[in-house]
Amino acid sequence: MSQPKTILTAAQDIRPHLSTLLDPETAQSVDLQLQGLLTQAESAQAVENPITELLRKREPTREWMRRYFKGETPEQITRSIQGYSGLVGNPTLPPAKNYICPVCNTPWYREDNSPIPLCEQDLVPFVPAQP
Repeated sequence: MSQPKTILTAAQDIRPHLSTLLDPETAQSVDLQLQGLLTQAESAQAVENPITELLRKREPTREWMRRYFKGETPEQITRSIQGYSGLVGNPTLPPAKNYICPVCNTPWYREDNSPIPLCEQDLVPFVPAQP
């Protein structure tokens, strides 16, 4: 039988995810505060309210807690809050290649692998420009 979710179990479960949810300095600060509160809880001190207040201060941890108590796993919550991180690889486009007409020096830029056209004026193929 699974253990009921409490504020204390939520505090324990969120700690490994703080560095993903918050900036490094804030994550470290929140983790230290949670560690202190959880230590106090071991000596039967009431810490549920301070833990709740601490985790409700920031949107990512507040959302994490809301979803945790709705039954999502910590990994699912963190992954979805972390959000879309973009496509894999270099997001910048390579620079266009510069070509010129060997007769009139008219420039033409090749941005993809399209065929190299003829110069409209001289009807000769463009050639790579010298850097």
